[in-house]
Amino acid sequence: MNFVTSCGGFLSTILFGWLGMRVNATTLYFSNPFLPSDTDSITLPHVAYGGGVLRVRFEQGGSLNVSVVQESHVCHLRVGNHTVHCTKS
Repeated sequence: MNFVTSCGGFLSTILFGWLGMRVNATTLYFSNPFLPSDTDSITLPHVAYGGGVLRVRFEQGGSLNVSVVQESHVCHLRVGNHTVHCTKS
């Protein structure tokens, strides 16, 4: 038997725990992301945010790569204390 609630709990652990992802109306924020020692990387290929789509890849050692798959009008991305503003030209 497959419970949808357990899938949601697993996904929440990855997104909000390991990756430290926080979302509000104006900013997508990653706070102190980490991976367990036996995990090399994690990729989120389709993160819908701000009218666009982002691909997020976090690697062991702290490398976080965010690429734009589909542009949006405005995107504010924050990693730790660094803020990146992406605008559609």
